[in-house]
Amino acid sequence: MLQTALSTSTLYNDPNRDLLTCSLASTNLIQHLHLIQTAGRGNSVHNDINNSSSSSSSSSGGLKGVEALTLEYKVTFPVSLVLSKRSMAKYKLISRLIYFSKHVEIKLLSCWIDHQVHKELDIASKGAQSAYILRQRMIHFIQNFIYYCGIEVISPRKHEMHIGLDNASDTDELL
Repeated sequence: MLQTALSTSTLYNDPNRDLLTCSLASTNLIQHLHLIQTAGRGNSVHNDINNSSSSSSSSSGGLKGVEALTLEYKVTFPVSLVLSKRSMAKYKLISRLIYFSKHVEIKLLSCWIDHQVHKELDIASKGAQSAYILRQRMIHFIQNFIYYCGIEVISPRKHEMHIGLDNASDTDELL
């Protein structure tokens, strides 16, 4: 489906479009971040991966597709000098966070549609009103979070990176 989406989008003419792939991770985003944190403390990452994936799959019945989806970009030689595996891992985590946040937003908006049906039935109770208020606050938060990540954080950094790349005169400045 990713290949179909890329071939019908504006990226169709991009020569690097085949370097973008998707895969399913064995851990969700929170577990992945926990593994990075424990690896930084010198713990055995291999044992943690086995323990967390076996416990998560047994307790929750495995990952859902939206929790496991990751976008990967295969970095070729000249670009691999600038984009290290560590930086690509960070981009992968950010894309997983934004993708999952959009999924949560869509679920909350579908909940809003369900609540509109209940409003028409004139079922007004104190519990229902509290649920409506909570849902609206959650929608407001997730939309502002996605906006903040995309517009306030990622976009300015992308602009700074492009300016830095344009102004670099040698490899050291580029790095």
